[in-house]
Amino acid sequence: MKKRTAKVFAMAIASLFVLSACSGTASNQTSTGETAGAAGATDTTVASSTGQSSGGNHFTYVIGTEPLTMDTHLMSDANTGRVSVQIHENLVKRDLEGNFQPVLATEWSPNEDATEWTFKLREGVTFHDGEPFNAEAVKYNIERLKDPATGSPKSSLVTMISDFDIVNDYEIKFILDQPCAVIPAMVSTYSTGMMSPKALEEYGKDYSTHAAGTGPLKLKEWIPGTSMSLEKNESYWGKAATAETIDIKIIAEDSARAMMLKTGDADVAANIPSVLVDELQSDPNVEIEMVPGYRTIYLGLNFQDEKLANLKVREAIDYAIDRDAIINGILGGYVTYPSTGVISSSIQNAKQGIGDDYKYDPEKAKQLLAEAGYPDGFTTKINTPEGRYAMDRQVAEAIQAMLSQVGITAEVNVLDWGAYTEAAAAGDTEIFLLGKGCATGDLAQDLMYNYRTGELQNYTFYSNPEYDKVCEEQQRTADENARKELLYKMQDIIHEDRASIILYYENQTFGTRADVSGLVIYPNETIELAYLARK
Repeated sequence: MKKRTAKVFAMAIASLFVLSACSGTASNQTSTGETAGAAGATDTTVASSTGQSSGGNHFTYVIGTEPLTMDTHLMSDANTGRVSVQIHENLVKRDLEGNFQPVLATEWSPNEDATEWTFKLREGVTFHDGEPFNAEAVKYNIERLKDPATGSPKSSLVTMISDFDIVNDYEIKFILDQPCAVIPAMVSTYSTGMMSPKALEEYGKDYSTHAAGTGPLKLKEWIPGTSMSLEKNESYWGKAATAETIDIKIIAEDSARAMMLKTGDADVAANIPSVLVDELQSDPNVEIEMVPGYRTIYLGLNFQDEKLANLKVREAIDYAIDRDAIINGILGGYVTYPSTGVISSSIQNAKQGIGDDYKYDPEKAKQLLAEAGYPDGFTTKINTPEGRYAMDRQVAEAIQAMLSQVGITAEVNVLDWGAYTEAAAAGDTEIFLLGKGCATGDLAQDLMYNYRTGELQNYTFYSNPEYDKVCEEQQRTADENARKELLYKMQDIIHEDRASIILYYENQTFGTRADVSGLVIYPNETIELAYLARK
């Protein structure tokens, strides 16, 4: 890995732009860009290691933002999913190579035209509340996910399932209203994790604090906004967890999470900021794991805003952004340039070369703004979370400064994750910094959730009938090569429309104490904590 210091990164970006500084650690902050600073940087030097760590098989996991729910059907973000998958399991899951492996289903197969899928289920499995896992539980979960009354942002995962044939307690057939070759992908994501029907009926909206899955860990306690802890499931059907407890702490500030790792107050830390990777790697008591992932960091533009609905304005914003300055100046080169455009190059069927025309050209940006009717620019707002993605606030503030160079005055609003997602879903945004992953490993699902007309996770409110038509066609196409061409077309349309402004692909960077083993990091951004152990 490249060896650079946080000071060098800050100086590099400061030499290009005058960036604004946000002070304080409040959940909701505003940066007007009136004061100078280095990428909105905070002090990124972390305390020296004490070598102290939690004892036994009790572990502390620190993350940047609190999970939003433990109701799998209401999940749409990987941070929440990372915790949920410790508790809830799927019928199948992808391994580290992206291949499907059995979990609650032991076998699965389609009929000849992929309009029916048969799943044979694992016997002898119980939910954490003691209820049996069986075909009825699978039917209940999928029907609830599909039900409009549930309000799931991921209901389109299963909308093609029109009926069920329960062969016996441990065999179920999905009847589809159209061919679908990727049903295993649909039931492999955290949004299709199996929950106890009894617990859902009993607790309703309070299910999250009484979550009952089938996983090797179970929810011990969750006091929203305060604390969360998991404990070993002593009745787990598979390999017993080695971790006895996992205490989850919410620490928004990147450098604070790193400090906890060095001092031994944390055993595992998520989203290690790139400017601290080299420093942490030099500590013998800390290990860094960096894994290419499926996440694309981008700027969402609200198409309900008259200015942002103008293609020339969107193109101008694209040209105004110096991706190299962000990637190398703020993120230290520890992320990937978006060569495949709208979707991470780590995902199968990402189209190569789309991102080659992401050029930094502020003069071109000014020209496009003038052609769009904004020769003097305009004012806008940029919403950003803090701690959800590596250096997210600093990236937003860098973009704020870049836009100012072409006449766009942007106010940066720093929101806690819950407020951020509520504002995005309600359309109470103009520009927003967001990441999109691909929990299923099938890029069509990610692209549909984010860009198809009417999708609950389409926070840009983008709508293109041609795009919607291609989405529907690829869902009905079983031939792999023909479907690949349709997936390429989906990516082309999104790119040509600048449906969002792609910034970079984010690697997954975790830190662990050197005496901790057993952390597993999957490309779809889920992790495995159950088998943490002391070396």
